[in-house]
Amino acid sequence: MANTALSTSNTVSDDLQLLQKLFKNVPGVVYQFQVFNDGSFCFPYISSGVFALFGHTPEEIIADNSKLFSKVHAEDKERLYHLRNASIQNLINFNLDLRLQFENNQIKWINIDSTPERMPDSIVWYGYIREITKEKEKELLIEDSERRYRNIIESSLNGFIIGKGGLLLDANIAAVEMFGYDNLEEFKTKMRDEVLDATDNRLHEIRHLRATSGKAKGEITGIRKSGERFPCFISSTEVKDVDGSVLSMNFFIDLSEVAKVEESLSKSQQLLSQAEAIAHIGSSEVDYKSGKFLWSDEFYRIHGLEPNCYEPTAEISEQFLLPEEKYKVEIFNEAPLKHLENLAFDTKIIRADGVEREVSSSWKLMYDADGTPSKMYGVVQDITEKKQLERALKLSEEQFRGAFEYSAMGIAIADRDKKWTVINDSLCNMLGYAREELLQLSFKEITHHEDLDLSLLHLKELEEGKRDFYKSEKRYLHKDGSIIWVMVVVSMIKNKDGKAHQFLAQVENISQRKEHERVLKALNEELELRANELLDSNKELEKFAYVASHDLQEPLRMVASFLQLLEKKYGTQLDDKAKEYIGYAVGGAKRMRELILDMLEYSRVSSTLIAHEQINLNKIIEEVKLNLLSILDSESEIRIEGVLPNVRGIKSQIFQLIQNLVGNALKYKSKERKAIVEIKATEQEKEWEISISDNGIGIDYQHYEKIFVIFQRLHNKNDYSGTGIGLAICKKIVDKHGGRIWVESEVGKGSKFTFTIPKH
Repeated sequence: MANTALSTSNTVSDDLQLLQKLFKNVPGVVYQFQVFNDGSFCFPYISSGVFALFGHTPEEIIADNSKLFSKVHAEDKERLYHLRNASIQNLINFNLDLRLQFENNQIKWINIDSTPERMPDSIVWYGYIREITKEKEKELLIEDSERRYRNIIESSLNGFIIGKGGLLLDANIAAVEMFGYDNLEEFKTKMRDEVLDATDNRLHEIRHLRATSGKAKGEITGIRKSGERFPCFISSTEVKDVDGSVLSMNFFIDLSEVAKVEESLSKSQQLLSQAEAIAHIGSSEVDYKSGKFLWSDEFYRIHGLEPNCYEPTAEISEQFLLPEEKYKVEIFNEAPLKHLENLAFDTKIIRADGVEREVSSSWKLMYDADGTPSKMYGVVQDITEKKQLERALKLSEEQFRGAFEYSAMGIAIADRDKKWTVINDSLCNMLGYAREELLQLSFKEITHHEDLDLSLLHLKELEEGKRDFYKSEKRYLHKDGSIIWVMVVVSMIKNKDGKAHQFLAQVENISQRKEHERVLKALNEELELRANELLDSNKELEKFAYVASHDLQEPLRMVASFLQLLEKKYGTQLDDKAKEYIGYAVGGAKRMRELILDMLEYSRVSSTLIAHEQINLNKIIEEVKLNLLSILDSESEIRIEGVLPNVRGIKSQIFQLIQNLVGNALKYKSKERKAIVEIKATEQEKEWEISISDNGIGIDYQHYEKIFVIFQRLHNKNDYSGTGIGLAICKKIVDKHGGRIWVESEVGKGSKFTFTIPKH
């Protein structure tokens, strides 16, 4: 018995291994899905085919089943969950088709066939998933084609009825209304002989002819719901149903309103022709029995021809194909032999005008009851622009990919979990990682911990739609552990529903700039330190000059006083030469005292901290006149042009400024004429210009800048007194008030000094 059990165990193990080997080669996914009583679920087993379909290995799906369910199209999820719940409640098999949507917007169709089994603690489904994208696309195309034909039938003013063995299977609204019924359901309850007069021999003739030739047409008598008989025209064709039974396809025209129908038919044909022209769709019909071809007007135009310019034939059709496309003629020839019902392909043609175009064609083949091909109906659409757009889009995508990959800036796409999904080489090089390494990391793992909270806040605001993008400077961690400063711009990529889907980040390495900023900041701090030291030094120098000027005046007064006493007491004992020397010494002492006083005044300009106030310049001029009475003789005149403005400044310094300028104008007057000083104010946008003009001796232009420098004199002290500090004081006062000062002069004719005072 033990050997038997062991043999059985080995057989089961071998069978399991065999099944697993088979599953690996199955072109789909074999799986086991388990939902526990507490609502949790998992995949105990899933075959390796899941990678080809979902892009994830079995191990990844088993570890995180959301990787599979997240691929299910949003519009199909509810249907999937509904069928699964129904299967749970009723323990029934479920089979459905649904879509998978991938990150690149690729759509795949799959079929899921699953059988449940109840366990003590759960329900387990054993199922199979296969890709049906191609079949589904064909199915959708067929459904679309059927929908179009159904729409054409439904919009037709002619009645259309499908019959089988005397029963009415289907009809369009026109037929329902033609026979006087309220709705299709009521109409379909009737038998054929209740709507068509069987006593009319023409009906029997048409049925007999249709049975022998597959089609027939002629006038018969119809019966309305009210019992009214009416003449109608029928065109009837027999076709095989999928089960091999015979269906009759019947078109009816109410001949009681032939004129209206003909008019409506004409309009329908016009609308159809216009619709074909708008959509660049041409229709064609091939009658295998007569060998005749029929082309719609747009079919002619697609081939560069005028409608109905000649009778179309198979040979003419072949002439439009490019040489490499002529093999497709054989597809048409073989289709009836292979009993194909549908043909569809794209091809290139050369139109009659020599222009190359691309067309898409779809064909439907019809067969008689005996399988003989009767007709083929087709539509041809000019898809040249569509193909060009597809190629342009492909080129655009390739160009974008090139710009993405070869950009000097790092570019990356991250999912909602903040994990990289796409990165370019620049970002890899910037951070020192290989692409495969960086794809395994999230941005959190390479972000400096001090910058992470702010980055997460910005990303949350993006996801919530509070901002379209954000731009910030932050720090990334290089693979070698060093810090990389970056400027990052992040925006959201939204899906077709407008929902946040992924993050797009553009990253610029600004480490070098940040280093420059650090160095510049250090230099600025050093400069600020040196400036403060210089300011302190200037204050000390100003203090020293102020103290020194006071201390120097006393010895000078003593020298001058004792020399004068010496001259007074011993004057009779001194000769003229000694008296002259005493005079020189007293004069030098006096000039030294004046120089010290001017230096003191010059230093006071910088050290003065008096607040600015409103100053009436007209009053200042009057005070200056009184102060200059000693040099303002009867031959001198001070003129004021208009009314001078009020300005803001330090009153004592503005007084000194104007007194120095007016005093100089009077001092350096011409000996040949009366001294005239003119004072004028001109208003500018942001400042006042005050000019003081004279008709004195003037200044050579080469000395314009020199005169404002301290201790610079242009004349001999014996001709004109002074220390050379007056104009330097004027410039310092103007500078302190935020203005400018300059001179315009001509030797022998006079000078014009102008200074500005800003408006406040």
